[in-house]
Amino acid sequence: MRIANNISLSILLFVVVSINVVVSSPQCIDTGFFYPNSNYGPNRHKILSSFPSDVMARKGFYNASVGQDSDEIYAMGMCITENEPKVCSDCIKTASDELQQNCPNQMEAYTWRPAHKTLCFVRYSNRSFSGKLDPHPLYTEHNTGDIKSNLTALKSIWDELTVV
Repeated sequence: MRIANNISLSILLFVVVSINVVVSSPQCIDTGFFYPNSNYGPNRHKILSSFPSDVMARKGFYNASVGQDSDEIYAMGMCITENEPKVCSDCIKTASDELQQNCPNQMEAYTWRPAHKTLCFVRYSNRSFSGKLDPHPLYTEHNTGDIKSNLTALKSIWDELTVV
């Protein structure tokens, strides 16, 4: 059952990516800022720079932490694993680079990044979020355009994913 749900989720994500409804924009969260002379910036660069190969080597999901005390950073990266590893790696690299460019000293940020036939997610924070139910960050966007795809198939997949 779990494998079927994972396949269904992958199909749903692929449908979402193919209908171009996903909007990619880094979300810089203003819960705190780090100083340019702190070790948080270099730690962030170190962990995000290794993410493209780390996520790819672990079949599409990886989380880690670097540093200690106030300079410790927690990060997670994931992408749809049914694609070629290079597609995942390129998506994670672009997402990581965008976060560092667009969130220059925020201690917390994330982005969903659509790429050629894949979708990836990168998040970092100064607090641990692995293994915890964390409803944040919460970000929604609404599609104002027409969805030109098979809505019957989408509804069927959605129903399979939401079976209790």
